[in-house]
Amino acid sequence: NGVQAVYLQDAAHAFTAYVMGGSDEDICQTIFKHKPLGVTTLGEVKQVIKVNNNLYYGINFSRPKILDLSLLISIKVRANLYNVELNNLKSEIISYTQNNLKLGDEPYLSKLYPIFLEEPKVLDLLNIKISPTLESVKPTELAVFSVDKIVIEQVLWAKPKTFFYTNG
Repeated sequence: NGVQAVYLQDAAHAFTAYVMGGSDEDICQTIFKHKPLGVTTLGEVKQVIKVNNNLYYGINFSRPKILDLSLLISIKVRANLYNVELNNLKSEIISYTQNNLKLGDEPYLSKLYPIFLEEPKVLDLLNIKISPTLESVKPTELAVFSVDKIVIEQVLWAKPKTFFYTNG
């Protein structure tokens, strides 16, 4: 059904379901089938569903707030990376976060180090900055990165010069 995550927020005789993924109609049908009698649903998305031939019922739920984050990454390289290599690194970051970040998870930037250090031309990660700065991620929020908001700066490693000294 496409639902990836659900967070329930209780209130007096009511609840809000924060649902990531899935179609509005399927979500509302599922909520209706499983909600206790006398409990109201709250949320920003409202769908009227058909319960039987002559009865319709309104169900509410919310989608998580998407925190669209930017990354500025500075790497030391032995040779400049080509655009295709930079795009592969960005895709790896997106893939990692999509597979590992759930509702309410903070992105731990240290988890991105292996992605870069597996690239043969990368010698070191000098700096990673995320913006906006996150104090915390609420259980109703999802942190995401997009390729166009990832900037990778390359610092070319300068091989030290070797000097030979001779006596005489």
